[in-house]
Amino acid sequence: MGIKGNGLPTIVDVMNRTDESGAMAMVADLLSETNEILEDIPVFEANQATSHKEVVVTKLPNSELRRFNRGTKSDNGETAQVEDGIAMYEQRSTVDVEIAKLNGNSAKWRASEDSMHLESMSQQICNNLFYGNENDDPDSMSGFMTRYGTKTGNIGKQFVDAGGTTGKLTSIVVVVWDQNTVNGRYPKGQEKELLDMVDNGKVRVTQADGRVLDCMETVYKSKLGLSIKDYRYAVRIGNIPVASLDKEGSTVDLWDLINTATWKIPNLRKGKVFIYANRTIRMYLDKQSVNKSGVRLKQTEVDGKLLDNYRGIFFRTCDAISENEEKVA
Repeated sequence: MGIKGNGLPTIVDVMNRTDESGAMAMVADLLSETNEILEDIPVFEANQATSHKEVVVTKLPNSELRRFNRGTKSDNGETAQVEDGIAMYEQRSTVDVEIAKLNGNSAKWRASEDSMHLESMSQQICNNLFYGNENDDPDSMSGFMTRYGTKTGNIGKQFVDAGGTTGKLTSIVVVVWDQNTVNGRYPKGQEKELLDMVDNGKVRVTQADGRVLDCMETVYKSKLGLSIKDYRYAVRIGNIPVASLDKEGSTVDLWDLINTATWKIPNLRKGKVFIYANRTIRMYLDKQSVNKSGVRLKQTEVDGKLLDNYRGIFFRTCDAISENEEKVA
């Protein structure tokens, strides 16, 4: 089962469309190297320059049986307008002009040299995808943990409580990516701003000791927001007590929690489904799959990579998911 070619454009797809040289696609690959969620998130144009507005259904219209000689009542259900912010990220890199000359000063070589800057930007983007909070920081976007940070109301129905109360707590996130469920958004009319690399050419840098150095400067920019059109297509398994994890799953049965979470999603075929967890959780999922009967965790080759696959759902490692979360009450 391939991920590419399913009609959902990823960051790499958009970069291939906007830059025929392939340099920006390489930058996108480097960006997602340490945070795999960036390989999966489908991205679409927002309907505004700095945010994306969606009308979401909060209550389905009522339906009734029709009788002869009796009409039916009109009911439109209930909707609400949701506005999701788009965050701007930027990293600035400088390379000694003489070193750049030795390597042809190509865009691809510069991108390779700038990998640590891209990794830093990648980590910031992923941290916001999970923990961003527009109420606390208007420049950010609201992430999964912020949106699914309650056990009450309709949103609370999408929260699975693992039972942890104190100590180190973490989460697992299940997402069904699609244009009509959960996706990423870039600013209206600014497709290239999803991920951009600006070559400022030769600039003069004054070092701390007063020396002047000629450098080649590159600025990396990204504008990305998270849009959740239908809240039912994401589930957070929270309050997972890290200290209680064991290979048998006797205290915290991760596979049972995942089973519960997937049954909270109305239709797993609505889009491409991924489960995101940090490295510790992934390790214990692996151990519990070996020590528990009935868990059929397979490895499937997807776009040249081996991914863990459980009932058609793929697993990704996201180190941005913290082990120091607050208890969701």
